[in-house]
Amino acid sequence: MRHAARPLLAALALALAACKDSPPPAPPPAPPQLSVTLAASGAIIVRGVPDGVWGRGTRLVVQGPPGAGDLALMIVTRAEGDTVTLGALVERTGVKVQGQPIRALAEGERPDLGRYHAALTAREADRVRLSRGRVDGVTAGDRYAVYDVTTERALGWIQVTEVTDTAAWAEIRSGGGRMAAGAEARWTPTPDPVGGGDALTVLVLAFGAEKPTSADDRDAGEAYSRKVAGAMADESHGWPGLRVKSVAGEIVSALGDKAGHAEARAIGRRHKADIVVWGTARCGPEGCVLPRFTVVDPERLAQPERDGAQIPVDHGDMKLPPDAVPPEPLALASALLGELAWRAQRYPDVVFHLDRALNGRAYRGADDLEARGRLSRAAYIVGQWTRSRAEAAALAEDAERRDAPVWAFNAAFELVQLDQAQGDADGARSRARAALDRARALSSRWAEALALSWLGHLAWSRGEPGEALEQLRASVAISRDLDWHAQAAPTMGKIADILYRRGELDEALRIRREEMLPVYDKLGDVRARAVTMGKIADILESRGELNKALRIRRQEQLPIYDKLGDVHSRAVTMGKIADILQSRGELDEVLRIRRQEQLPVYDRLGDVRSRAVTMGRIADILESRGELDEALRIRRQEELPVYDKLGDVRLRAVTMGNIADILYRRGELDEALRIRRQEQLPVYDKLGDVRERAVTMGKIADILYRRGELDEALRIRRQEQLPVYDRLGGVRERAVTMGKIADILQSQGEADEALRIRRQEELPVYERLGERRALLLGRVHLALNLAARGRASDRPEMQALLEQAHADAVAMRLPEAAQIRAIQQRLGFVKTEWAGIGAALDAHADGIRITRVIDGGPAAGHLEADDIITAVDGAALAGATVKAAADRIRGPVGAPIRLTIRRGDAAPRDVTLVRQRLNLGPSAPR
Repeated sequence: MRHAARPLLAALALALAACKDSPPPAPPPAPPQLSVTLAASGAIIVRGVPDGVWGRGTRLVVQGPPGAGDLALMIVTRAEGDTVTLGALVERTGVKVQGQPIRALAEGERPDLGRYHAALTAREADRVRLSRGRVDGVTAGDRYAVYDVTTERALGWIQVTEVTDTAAWAEIRSGGGRMAAGAEARWTPTPDPVGGGDALTVLVLAFGAEKPTSADDRDAGEAYSRKVAGAMADESHGWPGLRVKSVAGEIVSALGDKAGHAEARAIGRRHKADIVVWGTARCGPEGCVLPRFTVVDPERLAQPERDGAQIPVDHGDMKLPPDAVPPEPLALASALLGELAWRAQRYPDVVFHLDRALNGRAYRGADDLEARGRLSRAAYIVGQWTRSRAEAAALAEDAERRDAPVWAFNAAFELVQLDQAQGDADGARSRARAALDRARALSSRWAEALALSWLGHLAWSRGEPGEALEQLRASVAISRDLDWHAQAAPTMGKIADILYRRGELDEALRIRREEMLPVYDKLGDVRARAVTMGKIADILESRGELNKALRIRRQEQLPIYDKLGDVHSRAVTMGKIADILQSRGELDEVLRIRRQEQLPVYDRLGDVRSRAVTMGRIADILESRGELDEALRIRRQEELPVYDKLGDVRLRAVTMGNIADILYRRGELDEALRIRRQEQLPVYDKLGDVRERAVTMGKIADILYRRGELDEALRIRRQEQLPVYDRLGGVRERAVTMGKIADILQSQGEADEALRIRRQEELPVYERLGERRALLLGRVHLALNLAARGRASDRPEMQALLEQAHADAVAMRLPEAAQIRAIQQRLGFVKTEWAGIGAALDAHADGIRITRVIDGGPAAGHLEADDIITAVDGAALAGATVKAAADRIRGPVGAPIRLTIRRGDAAPRDVTLVRQRLNLGPSAPR
């Protein structure tokens, strides 16, 4: 939606061209651009440093080539004259810093040098050194899993115990036998354990013989359980609130499934445990029962549907070969912790523990297939896509060998998703078709339904809505024949998504409400119901019903995810709430949500992809505020490297487009055009994504329009965008494009045709779709077109259009309300009213000091006496007179203003206020 507002903002810039900002302050002197030299002795030396610039303790950043980000963080350990000696704090693994430029670290700056990855640089007995230090954010207690660089296999884990200015030392907690310098360490976040953040106790009971014949059997079972409990305690060290214990003399005697779980629950309640591990440790001629995993109170762990939760190593009463033996205690402990980590969404730990469990052969029969499937999925989530693909391929091969078609299909669909995400559209389609052929050959109707659903999804991404709908509807028909409503409902959701994009909002809404919600209610699937309510909120939001959408997010989604402990879905929903608030201009709250309620969650989960996307959303806000340099840095240093590592070509192309947007705003049109043509179009052509190709061609047309190449811009709109949207049924996109055509025709002097398009081909579409925001913006454009025509007879219509647009913007609490009011004032339809923020001001060396705040004014509750205003709308106030500052703060009633505030020793922060008429009553210092 933010792109829809840009034509209005451009028009406002022209309409209000008489309002000039104060010139920006002079930039500070540039720091010395010197290079790092590696002396023969191994010391890092910099010569030619001006006296007094860098003293001992100064932290410096070694910069990489453009777009590569920072390479290393150094500290000045010695300064003599024009020569300084540097010590390394943090270095990116495998890079050469020699000859690269350096700069001093700004106050409060914390460069991102790969906090989540490091290498072991040294080892001393039971501790190792990480290639990082205090400034990079490493603190005592941080937990790192260590992997072999070549095989990607988990070696063990370490915990940081000491941090100095030049090193971070960690103790080896497990698996130290194979750890050596050069091994790769990945930071493992430590979110709350299962159960909404409360402490969790795991009780490991004695593993008794199925038919104990002597005290030795009982002793062996108890000894085994103690080893398992000890291994679990060692491997889980660092999980907050997780306690593992074992008790002597306690055993589950009932081996039947329900009876055994019931007895385990009774023992667990007696010992105040949340999870009980139990089973048989020995296998005899008549069979073998291996470990079980019982949740004492399923409701407390948000699993009310389960009679007894089990881990993949649980076999019930299945018969195994007489020579079967229990798994090694460490391997079993890893399997148990992998299950816990899966339930707690601790995906880095899932990768670590399931890897060790599989390598330790903790599983019997086909149980390792489920574990490998989870390992592949967790690796995908944490951004280890190469590992995810390898595990999925291994799962497919193993499932074929064991004639386990269910897992073979699951592996195939995992690989389809990876192919699509990494830009291999043909490979994804070929793999999905092969799965469909095999499903039909095996007469596997459920697999056929899944394959058709995937093929429909891929057809839609290729811009073939007719084929997509045909395949999705065939999938639904098969699922309903099988009474497989849990599959039919989400496939109907994909159909609703297509209809939504085609502008059939009523039918999409009907499907969500009448064909999906009843199914999830009947199944008791509260998570799927919450997701569906979110999709309904999307439709309402597009129609401008922001309050209803916000209510759904806050009241019908967040409580469910809180109850389930689904922190990932909660973070996603908070992002959707932030989208609504951003459309209303509440940018401070949006930034808080992104930084405090999304990023920490994705960091804890190890979800690098979602983290990068969220950083991109933060860059959107900064770009809208005019902070283009920081927005560009985020795009290049915190998004692109992630997508490059993942191989996510689509998101890389999207991010390159966002970079082109910034360059376009800066006036760097040639580079923006190069990115569109060379780094976006080829990707969308390869993916077969005709919709994104059409959108990108529209961006190219924007650049050509700005250059004055109106005929070529018009050709692109008519020949390369409209036919695509007509074929896709994209009525909204078609209306937006017709509005762009109207802009061009207006510039060419064809005012009457431009007006006809606005009235007949743009506004009626938004009205039919119920898209209130697009409609009000379209009315403003129509009014501006009428103003440009210059006929006095058009003024009543102009006035009516702007009044309606302003009323809608106020009702929806959109920031465009103030901009529309400014247009009305500029055109003489309303009297200009000026207002301030309700604060008394005084001079200060760093800006303007607040001496008091007026009760009831915009500043009340946000600002206090002695706060320093250092900038207004990003422009610094240092050296400004009180009168000059007051003139900049005053403005039209209802217009927003962004102030940068410094309070005491705290870091500066931005506060956005809305100017109001002031009731000059009592006031008092605050």
